[in-house]
Amino acid sequence: MSPPAKACQVLKTMKKKNKIVFMVGLFLLGIPFLPAIFAQMDPIQKIYPVLPITSRNVIDFVMKHKDRESIVVDKESHLIYYLRDGKLVQNDYFRGRNFSFPLPISIGMGGRYETPEGEYHITKKNPYSRYTKFLQLSIPSGWEPYGIHAGPTYLARRYERLELKNPSGKYVTKKDDTRGCVAVETLVMKYLFDKIQVMTPVLIY
Repeated sequence: MSPPAKACQVLKTMKKKNKIVFMVGLFLLGIPFLPAIFAQMDPIQKIYPVLPITSRNVIDFVMKHKDRESIVVDKESHLIYYLRDGKLVQNDYFRGRNFSFPLPISIGMGGRYETPEGEYHITKKNPYSRYTKFLQLSIPSGWEPYGIHAGPTYLARRYERLELKNPSGKYVTKKDDTRGCVAVETLVMKYLFDKIQVMTPVLIY
């Protein structure tokens, strides 16, 4: 390598090292300010980093109920979020299985069977519904009540066996075919029915 080429290579190396030193210096200078920066973050970013926060009403709902259990239903992503004491429920052991949210759902088939959006609450727990358990919602209805449920009762054992063999499989939630209700898998419904209390707030969006 010629002397001019060597000199050029040395200059490039020095520039690269100086850039690294400069970036490290900036990082070190910023460390004392990191707690202040973190403190200015929206509380929702610190408490619920896994929630799909897309609108102000979702943030307001979650923050309003951060000291109790609540449910968020994301229609677009087809997911249900169960929060307890300000935290998303993760690895909660129930009847031989761990439950971690969010979990898949199916919703209304559309048209007159569109799943309504808004802020509601659980009004009733019905263990004798024609569906596998039923958490009735406070959505106004002129005919059948809206709620959260699994598949038809007569298919419960079949779905449960399939879920035990393949926990990640979709059976009840494979397509949107409810009359406006929110459907979950059979074992998920049994878990929610056991855990959720009447008056639990629910946001569907």
